[in-house]
Amino acid sequence: MLADFIVIYDRDLIRLKNEIQAFTPAANLWRITGQVTNTAGNLGLHLVGNLKTYIGKNLGNNAYVRDREAEFSLKNVPQEKLIQQIEETRQVVAAALQKLDNAQLANTYPKKLWAIL
Repeated sequence: MLADFIVIYDRDLIRLKNEIQAFTPAANLWRITGQVTNTAGNLGLHLVGNLKTYIGKNLGNNAYVRDREAEFSLKNVPQEKLIQQIEETRQVVAAALQKLDNAQLANTYPKKLWAIL
């Protein structure tokens, strides 16, 4: 089961990278169109921050410090930098998940996620 998680996260992060690379011109990553209020670039930053926090830091015990506000306020991050962050996230997620065993997967998540829990 753990191997499946690793494959799925890696597959989907590759898909995210491919989607980010498909933006031409790259400036379109930071455009807001229609009723969508977040840019594709900001959503990419948010996914990276989320995975590095909830899997890398909380499960893998790495030292990542999240700046969630910046995930939505930063603009015009170069496309290559965002792609690099996605690649780093692939490595962080894989390393964290590889440290786990099936018994740990059966445990309750180690951090409180929302105030209502």
